[in-house]
Amino acid sequence: MSHTVEDQFISVDGTQAVMKGVTRAAVESQRFQLEGSYIYVLERENEGAPWQIVLDMFNNYAAD
Repeated sequence: MSHTVEDQFISVDGTQAVMKGVTRAAVESQRFQLEGSYIYVLERENEGAPWQIVLDMFNNYAAD
């Protein structure tokens, strides 16, 4: 499985971020490929605080 970040945005005050991209995976035992997209929304209290994921959404579909 692999993923590629296509866009990443961080708010001006540094407390929110959005990351979106594309995923690809192979299910070799079933001989098919998956592709899809994902989005993460992260928040933190201030610039020194750790990021917390508040939204994790993805969509996969069979690739040709």
